[in-house]
Parts: sequence; C-alpha cells; structure tokens
Amino acid sequence: MSVSLAQDGDGLGTLWGVQRAEAMVRDAGFGDVQVLDLEEDPFNAYFVARKQAAESR
Repeated sequence: MSVSLAQDGDGLGTLWGVQRAEAMVRDAGFGDVQVLDLEEDPFNAYFVARKQAAESR
C-alpha cells in the first residue's frame, strides 16, 4: 500500500472487496471480467479480465 500512496494512488490495501475490485477493472476498460474462487485458495478472488474488441464502424 505504501507504493500506491507514494504515487498518489488510492491506497486501498488488501481488503477492498470483490465488488469494488471488479468495478475498478471494468472502469479501466475491461468488458469481459470473470471472478474465480479457487478451492485450494479460499482467501483470495482471482480475476480474469479481457479488453473488449473494438467495434466495427
């Protein structure tokens, strides 16, 4: 967290929640976001995020 604060980041730490994390990933331009829970790691959420393809004009 200290690196985030040193670079004018939000300083969210590790307990900011899956919902907020997913919203921030989507706000960063990732349209396809999956949140995975792994049985062998019940304490963390894993995000698989893909940018949306540019729309044809």
